[in-house]
Amino acid sequence: MSNFLIIMISSAVFLALIIWLTVDTEHVKKWTGIAFLIAIAGGIFIYGTIDADQFSSMPVIAVLRTVVHVGKMFGNAGDGAHDSFVGIVGDNTLTSAFYWMVHFFAYYSVVSAVILVIGRDIVRGFRTWLLRIHDIELIYGIDDDTISLGEALAGKRRVSLVFVGKGTISDSILNRTGALVFADSDAMNPNAKLIKRISLVKGKGKIRVSVLSDDDEANYAYAMKMLKCFKEADILPSQTELVMFGRAVLIGSEFQALGDHYGYGSVKVYERSELAARLLLWKYPLADTITFDDKGKATKDVDVLIAGFGAIGQEVLRKVVAQGQFYGSSFHVHIFDPNFEKRNGFFNARYPGLLDNYDIKFEAYDARSEKFADYVKDKAGSLNLIVVAVGDEYVGQEISNGILDVLELSGSSLPVYQCYAEKIVRNLHREECVITNVFDSEILYGTSLDALSKEINHFYYGEGSSEEQWQGCDYFSRMSCNASADYLKGLIGRVGALGQDDERMENLAQSEHLRWMAFHYSMGYQTMTRDECLKRAELYKRDNKVRILKDTVSKRHACLIPWDELDDLSAFENSYTGKNVDYKQMDRENIKAVAGIINATVKP
Repeated sequence: MSNFLIIMISSAVFLALIIWLTVDTEHVKKWTGIAFLIAIAGGIFIYGTIDADQFSSMPVIAVLRTVVHVGKMFGNAGDGAHDSFVGIVGDNTLTSAFYWMVHFFAYYSVVSAVILVIGRDIVRGFRTWLLRIHDIELIYGIDDDTISLGEALAGKRRVSLVFVGKGTISDSILNRTGALVFADSDAMNPNAKLIKRISLVKGKGKIRVSVLSDDDEANYAYAMKMLKCFKEADILPSQTELVMFGRAVLIGSEFQALGDHYGYGSVKVYERSELAARLLLWKYPLADTITFDDKGKATKDVDVLIAGFGAIGQEVLRKVVAQGQFYGSSFHVHIFDPNFEKRNGFFNARYPGLLDNYDIKFEAYDARSEKFADYVKDKAGSLNLIVVAVGDEYVGQEISNGILDVLELSGSSLPVYQCYAEKIVRNLHREECVITNVFDSEILYGTSLDALSKEINHFYYGEGSSEEQWQGCDYFSRMSCNASADYLKGLIGRVGALGQDDERMENLAQSEHLRWMAFHYSMGYQTMTRDECLKRAELYKRDNKVRILKDTVSKRHACLIPWDELDDLSAFENSYTGKNVDYKQMDRENIKAVAGIINATVKP
């Protein structure tokens, strides 16, 4: 074998050893310990044999020399004692291999730490090079939730994972995911150097920026700085995507590329409390708690109990109202919060229609009070949904356990749901709790939660791909599709196929109208008065682009009326437009369309 080939093979073996040690850091401590024990045991045998032979008449000296020689073995190559050892035990391949193997383990255990340091740098450089050929998942914010999310993303497709932040990530996780961690100023305050480091160039490769720290203001600033960097580097919007936790989902329009406005190609902005509330009703539809007759008419009322009226409790109320309307049933919500009057000011100002049009009652009592316990006891047989949204997990668990005890004593087996910004916890007596994590790749990146919403949106547009149309949706349209999808998925799944029954269709259409009204009230809309309708009709005469019955600026809609009044409203609008609008028929068609989409897309 030529010298060059020997050198090349040795280099390859040594490099493989370095990479193996670095990649398998989770087991390095164990392997080093094993190597150390083998070296100690073998060294005592080797040097004990040599020293016993040379100093047989002085056993104390032999013992001391053996101890010293075993210690020195960890710092030398072992050449000096080889001939002495094989001369005593026999000079053959087996004894020589044993000698060198023991010294290899000794040497390995000493230099493994050095190799690890060198290897870590080599592997980091290799992972940085991979940024040139892989799509990039960049996550801003390092904590247990984002680390778990990064692991899930890295496990689903071949990407280069980059964390930006000051948090710490264990070597074992970094090695499993192949992630890089950037904590320098160029990464924390993105600039052209960061774009160059991640090897992102115009027309080549894609990057998804997930801005998920606990600080919404910092998230906004980081997303905006990254967008500025992309624009300066002439990165195409189609190469970029943004997923962000923000103070309000409305800011998504600032980041979305649309027409001449430069932005991210795809934008998903979540307000934590709204996402948690939607996830609760998506996973556990209120329709599942209602009974219906064979004509699709509800035969049970909706009675909801909410403990806590902070940010999450308020979002739960909005979603409950929007998802809890069924023709044939009445709707009631009872909220317990000792400080509700100090927390409901902005809510009342934003959503006056909710409180004016629905039976929503507040009690200024703690959910651990006698008043609350008595209410649970009295309503145990009629409640459909109990949500604990007090913010503090320890208190939430205490309240949930108390509710379950009262329910059991009352003969009820109703679940209790704890709702937090990061998770939903379902508790039921004698059953293991079910935890749904908000930090889930399927939830945050829309492949499950918004799947049906995208198809509904696609149905109305009819052209292009559903994904492209969804990316161009404004905030209100997305929320509207989400509300329709979440509600009708539960309703159709509960009552079954539509069939050809006209009465059944009419009942479901009335439920859809109730849902549509509740959604608009939950978005801040109020009913347009007759005088307002007449004024807008006059405006329509001068500009036929004016919508007579809807004012998006002042959030007024004339269709926020009972089902039986829709025919007259349709006739009123048609008298000015000359069209043949039928608002009742729109609800019927919506039911048919969504039922068809559900049957085609939702797995049983």
